[in-house]
Amino acid sequence: MQLKYLLIPSVITIIFLIILHIKVIHNMYKTKHENNLLEKKSKSVDQLNKITAILHEEVNFRREAQDELQLSEAKFASAFQHNSNPMMIFTVNNHTLTDVNTSFLRLFGLKADEVTGSSLDQLNIIHDHDENINVLTKLDKEGSLRNYEVMIKTNDHKKIYTLLSVDKIDINDATYYLASIKDISEYKIMELERKTFQINMLSNSKLTTLGEMSSGIAYEIEQPLANINSTINSLITCAKTTDGLLSNTIVRQLEEITIYSQKISKILNHLIAFGSQSGIKPVDSSLQKILNDTLLLMQERIKMEGIDLNILIQDNLPLIHANPNKLEQVFINLITNSIEALKDRENPQITISINYYPNGKSISIKIMDNGIGIKKICLDKIFEPFYTTKTSGNGNGFGLAISYGIINEHLGTIYCESEYNLGTTFTIHLPISEKT
Repeated sequence: MQLKYLLIPSVITIIFLIILHIKVIHNMYKTKHENNLLEKKSKSVDQLNKITAILHEEVNFRREAQDELQLSEAKFASAFQHNSNPMMIFTVNNHTLTDVNTSFLRLFGLKADEVTGSSLDQLNIIHDHDENINVLTKLDKEGSLRNYEVMIKTNDHKKIYTLLSVDKIDINDATYYLASIKDISEYKIMELERKTFQINMLSNSKLTTLGEMSSGIAYEIEQPLANINSTINSLITCAKTTDGLLSNTIVRQLEEITIYSQKISKILNHLIAFGSQSGIKPVDSSLQKILNDTLLLMQERIKMEGIDLNILIQDNLPLIHANPNKLEQVFINLITNSIEALKDRENPQITISINYYPNGKSISIKIMDNGIGIKKICLDKIFEPFYTTKTSGNGNGFGLAISYGIINEHLGTIYCESEYNLGTTFTIHLPISEKT
């Protein structure tokens, strides 16, 4: 019994120690678990901090990129709007204008709402419609243009020589064309004045040379022709003294020869006059006489080519102040061009009309044919030196250039209207003499 009571404290102590040990173990595991949790939590915090830092850097980068983009766009918009050259932005697919700058609106005399949303075809700023199609076709094929020379027209129908440059640009993830227009009218005017001076010098030189040659040839032929005329007159006198049918036939034939001989004499006299007047100053002249003198040299060729010639001249035309020889050269050039354009054409015709409208101050001359015509793309270049639509070896490109220079020298204008395969009309306006 005593032993039993002695063992009870020992058992309690053992139980207490076991419980204490279990609690210690539990606390150790709890501490370890908490440490693990703290360690995991710490790692998570570190990862979160790293992610936050990366996100922060990304946000800053995007903010800086956005700021740079906005700054770049602002600079582009400012440069675009304030550029001295007219500029426009239009779509790649259908060439619809989305924006133009102030210089563009000023040049064409338009407002922004009249331009944006319109296609280049609708706006029609390029002078020639076919050239407009050529430009857009070339642009779509090559993707850009560099200093492409083209004539544009403003809202008040003024024509301007320009250089067109076009590049592709990206705006808001879309591709557009950016076009710049450079006005080169001043340069073209200077170039035209230089060419006109050269043409006038060449024209004067050719006229002088032609005059000298004409005079020389005419004097050489004049004496033999005079002897022929004298002989013919003697034969006619002799035939008339003889009776019979044979003599009458001979007389008629000799008289026909006399008519042709007189025509040759008339041409020779004109060539002599042409040569002696090649350097004369402008005088009050009759356009009808100038045309008649031209036809004296050209009418036989027109007849041989089977061309129907129509002359329509208004009565009582006022005089013009001109150099007759130079204007005759213009008429010869234009009529020669018409003859060549009528080769192998059915019912070939040349019509020359001269009219004066009393309310005006100039006379209008039109030389028209129903020949092969001139393609529209060539019309703006036909008066340029060395430019010719004729086949190789059949033209040097000076005829119309010289004619243009002569008409300008006479303070007149010359222009051409033509439809390919239908015909051509050259129209000349010359001021009447102040004494008229």
